[in-house]
Amino acid sequence: MPLHDAYEAAIFEFDSAAPMPDHVDHQHGRLDWNDLGPLPPGGVHSVVVRLIARAPRLGATNCAESHYTVGSSSFAPSGCSSVDIRSAPPSIRVQKERVAVDPARPVAVGDTVTFRVTVSNTGPVPLSTVSVQDPYDLGCLEFVGATPLVTNYTPGLLRWAFPGPISLAVGESRSWEVVFRVKGPCNPILNCVAGDGEGPQGQPVHDEACAEFTTVPPEPGLRITKRLADPQHVPGVGGLIRFELVVQNTGNISLGALPVQDWYDSDCMAFAGASPAPDWVNPGTGEIHWGDAGPLAPGDAAVINVLMRGRAVCVPLTWNCARTWWEVNGQAELDDMDCAEVPIRGSGNRIYLPLVLKAP
Repeated sequence: MPLHDAYEAAIFEFDSAAPMPDHVDHQHGRLDWNDLGPLPPGGVHSVVVRLIARAPRLGATNCAESHYTVGSSSFAPSGCSSVDIRSAPPSIRVQKERVAVDPARPVAVGDTVTFRVTVSNTGPVPLSTVSVQDPYDLGCLEFVGATPLVTNYTPGLLRWAFPGPISLAVGESRSWEVVFRVKGPCNPILNCVAGDGEGPQGQPVHDEACAEFTTVPPEPGLRITKRLADPQHVPGVGGLIRFELVVQNTGNISLGALPVQDWYDSDCMAFAGASPAPDWVNPGTGEIHWGDAGPLAPGDAAVINVLMRGRAVCVPLTWNCARTWWEVNGQAELDDMDCAEVPIRGSGNRIYLPLVLKAP
């Protein structure tokens, strides 16, 4: 007794069957059993077919047919079944992550913290009327800004809205950054976002995500170092000398407005250049000035390279120092200085004079 099973190959994919068919035609959606054996009166043979739905379809059909002979008569009984296959439901995903070299590092009270918000369409259909809400604790955080700007802002709640029949296409993502200032030592601070939207048939979608961080009391710190970077040996008159100035934020809050002043002995050296270029140079007094080496986040550093040319023999070279300070409202809050004493030797060129002896 043979059995033939037919399914819509564009809608279904064959997975398995028990018993397994003798022949499978994936392209045309046909399964064949050559002989399921004789059937006694009232006997039953059960065949289980497992198909995987590949595409949505209302009334997708699956039909089976057999053949048997009684005497000289042939019979071909058949039967069909249908099923409605719905598409996968619409889906949305939101993410919130801290933007920092070390996202686990605590944030000092008074400093800023930046987050990246991402909303994505993770479903098979477009989404409309998508919006993202970002509630925050007014006692812990203060809103500084965001790109793009929020659609609606009320103290304690930010909202971005993307109107239109298609706010997010299938697979599309949108991402932006939002900046807060830490107002108080709330530990830990949990900052969350929620995303909402609608599928083509008005099906609501929703997702939430949170980012957590801790706070510490503000402890500003500032350091500058000045060292001879090149040459490795004692420089000479006429040779180039490169100094490296490193301004580092050693505290836990961001520093802005960091002027840098560099002094050199103009009798011993002459200014030859710097990177970045200074705001002004006074060769007469041996002063070089940069208006601002900041802003510097906690742990960050700015490097300034200064080129000098040896002018005269100086052993040891004195008054070769650099200074930086942190200004708040025009007042210096932190100050640091470092010096590098580098001698300058002669050019090293030797002059040989002939020795002539004369008789007395």
